[in-house]
Amino acid sequence: MKFRMIPVTLLALLVLFCNGCTSYYSISPTGLADQIKREQKPEEKSQLMPIAPLILSNRYTANNIEKLLCTDSKGDTVWFYPNQNTQLEVTTKSGDEVKMYFDTVVLEGTKLTGLRSRLLGMKREVDLSDIAKIEIYAEGGKTESVHGK
Repeated sequence: MKFRMIPVTLLALLVLFCNGCTSYYSISPTGLADQIKREQKPEEKSQLMPIAPLILSNRYTANNIEKLLCTDSKGDTVWFYPNQNTQLEVTTKSGDEVKMYFDTVVLEGTKLTGLRSRLLGMKREVDLSDIAKIEIYAEGGKTESVHGK
């Protein structure tokens, strides 16, 4: 009987561990566009992928945005400090979801463009006028409270 409880207990701990780490933040399309226009400093970066006996490298453009003013899940305005694992999820007015790594998102004219995968490329782009909602997902993201806003 004790051995039957071990897999159930491990599964429960795994679910709690995985769900407890991710935080989400929201930002308006115009708020994101304004901050990207002001703060983006596009720079070529490379991602190394070791596959025995080869090491593959892929180049991508990073926005180098250090912090972002957004709203946390409690409705508080915070400074969010994105890292390389931060995901941006855009919901279009037609209900489609477009996911990109936040550090690869740049503003090109009236379109947000970014990569779904740094290694495989998979470029995504969405026109600002077609965006209904933007959410940012982070595992253990660092935030700072914004007072007076």
